[in-house]
Amino acid sequence: MAARLAAWDHLGDQACDFASPTVNAMRVVLFLLFPDDDPDSEDVGFLISHFLDFCTGAGMSTEQQYQCLADAYGLCSGDQTDA
Repeated sequence: MAARLAAWDHLGDQACDFASPTVNAMRVVLFLLFPDDDPDSEDVGFLISHFLDFCTGAGMSTEQQYQCLADAYGLCSGDQTDA
């Protein structure tokens, strides 16, 4: 929780400057540090949508976005095959 508060404090008055790649990148980090991993949560789709918006605003490629989601939710990457 301390890391999350420190990140928000770091953003300060700029926290809602969605045109800033730095702000978007920080929001991506916050999401990855504290993902909502409850698959039954009604907020998961909403959160992922905002996460992808922040990734795009931070200048991340689609591949990087997918990898972040895969890491956050324990998904296999598309280049792995089953044995």
